[in-house]
Amino acid sequence: MTRRFLLSTAALLCCLTGAVSAQNDGDGRDFVVIEESFDPARFRDDLLLIEPVFAPPVVQTAPITPPVEADTFSLIVHRVQVIALSRVDGAREVAQQLSRRLNVPVDVVPQGDLHAVRAGLFREAEQAGLLRGRIALLSDDYAGAYVMTDSLTAAATDRPGFDMLPPAEIPVSRAPEKEELPVELVRTFGWRVLLGQFRDHGEAVSFQRSAMRRLRREDVDIQFQAPWYKVLVGNFRQETDSQRLVERVRAHYRNATKTRGEVFLPKEEVNSF
Repeated sequence: MTRRFLLSTAALLCCLTGAVSAQNDGDGRDFVVIEESFDPARFRDDLLLIEPVFAPPVVQTAPITPPVEADTFSLIVHRVQVIALSRVDGAREVAQQLSRRLNVPVDVVPQGDLHAVRAGLFREAEQAGLLRGRIALLSDDYAGAYVMTDSLTAAATDRPGFDMLPPAEIPVSRAPEKEELPVELVRTFGWRVLLGQFRDHGEAVSFQRSAMRRLRREDVDIQFQAPWYKVLVGNFRQETDSQRLVERVRAHYRNATKTRGEVFLPKEEVNSF
């Protein structure tokens, strides 16, 4: 390195050329003027140029991990929608009772403004139909239960009771009931449940027959209040009783609502108030 520096210095000095001349400033003082010139052409060949060399950066590539697909709703199951209530606490209470009684999966699922109680998880609709029949026998409140399909994640197969039908309960023998005497009905004001209303009488009749089969009730009739044919069900003295029926039938009739009007009630019930 020292040798290269000396050579470069010597070359630089050789490239410097100049002329020396003596001059007088006019006041009797002498001074020396040195003129120097630099020739880069002579220095270019001797100049040591250092060009930096950089190694290419090393890029470390990690193995590509395929994205984990989220669990999709791919499992189609058949369930029994038992009832739909407006109060979530009431729906949860029903779900707990059915779960203990039947030992099947029971869930409370939001359904618009209601909370639906759904029981069972079956691959076949026939199995769900058998469960529906057993649930309907538990209480009159479950008479409107029906089979529906639902889409769940594959994790549903890990739930206890999946695709398992509980054993049928042994029916309890009952004493023969006495023949009931006809009840005398009287007309009064009370509460009913409006299921639907139509401008066409034929549509109202078809709707009435369908409601009687679905709800298993005979007290479904049609009243004409211009311009509507109204399909009504139930005859209640108390408003709270009509509200209970509204909550039961809303699983099938979303627009069901209680209404004040003329009803037929047993004479003894009317006289007791």
